[in-house]
Amino acid sequence: ARAEEGIALQTALPMISSSSPSFPSPLVPAYVPSSLQARLAPSFFTKKAEIANNNCASRYISSRAPLFVLFAGANDKDKDSASDEQCQHHDESPLPTYNGPSLPDPSGIVAGFALGELGLDLAVAPSTVAPGTLGLFVALSEGVESTTAPCMQLLCGYSRDGTFQSRDEGDKTVGFALAGCETAVFYDRQLMSALDALQLAAETKGEGGSCGLAGHVLVQDSETGEVDIYVDTDNTDFKRYYVPAMMNTHDGVEEVNDEEEEAEISVQNLGQFCNDLAWSYDNPPESKEEYESLSLEKNAIQLVWRLEFDEESNCLVPTWPVSVLADDMQFKNADVFMELGTRYGWNYWQATVDMEGLSL
Repeated sequence: ARAEEGIALQTALPMISSSSPSFPSPLVPAYVPSSLQARLAPSFFTKKAEIANNNCASRYISSRAPLFVLFAGANDKDKDSASDEQCQHHDESPLPTYNGPSLPDPSGIVAGFALGELGLDLAVAPSTVAPGTLGLFVALSEGVESTTAPCMQLLCGYSRDGTFQSRDEGDKTVGFALAGCETAVFYDRQLMSALDALQLAAETKGEGGSCGLAGHVLVQDSETGEVDIYVDTDNTDFKRYYVPAMMNTHDGVEEVNDEEEEAEISVQNLGQFCNDLAWSYDNPPESKEEYESLSLEKNAIQLVWRLEFDEESNCLVPTWPVSVLADDMQFKNADVFMELGTRYGWNYWQATVDMEGLSL
């Protein structure tokens, strides 16, 4: 329904190259066993992803507009764009080569897609770190010896289909809560900071040159003119939690119930198969600091929200999250698929451990 505002994901040839941060499109299916029809049962959905608010976005923006809060041009002071130091590695440092857990048996792959522009294949297969669930894996495409991709490179959607709820209703739920004005978002088919998205919307679509952000409060310092974005915790009616559509297949036949529409595995929803590589039930991190360090080291994927302008509320509103690289990355794994990870967050794991303790 929102294809006209977003970037359509396709499965057609030929590949179309693009230098802008956009969905690698079109994408070509690589591994789709006909016996499974590229669909999975809902029992595989057992985790929840957390938005990692990365400030790398401005590295891939050609220019920045003046700051603003509610009205375009309300602030004459420029705010420094996010610097390269805010990415995990500096440009002058050697690029890290991805080295995730290897898939032991490729015959377990149930679906996959080739990202022709990047020289990478993504596949869904049994996870190496979360037994009984599926994971998202990556390998070089056939004939590719190595490839590099920049921080914030868009890989796939988290889940194109889903609903927003006022409560956290599932392990795959993602909350719309931006950490600040420099948080990366996709708006108007471009990667930019949340503040730049507000500025652009106010100038081009907002009533009276103004624009708000759904579920958040915009505050401008009266002396410095600088803007901050805060989650509006008082608005309990706001449907902040994005619940992705589930998939359900029995004996290879898709079944649709009255409550939710089924969805096929595609590049639009691969992101929800990412597990958190920083957590292990056998040897869990002992502190939040240890978890954060492991997550920085092991999890190569983070989530970024797509926004669109809503005329009725005169606000930017979330549509769905997508999965991007958390850092500049080099890939050399031509002979084996390696599992990709997404940060779930220390609080999520502590809540999970607490719930399991109560059930004992």
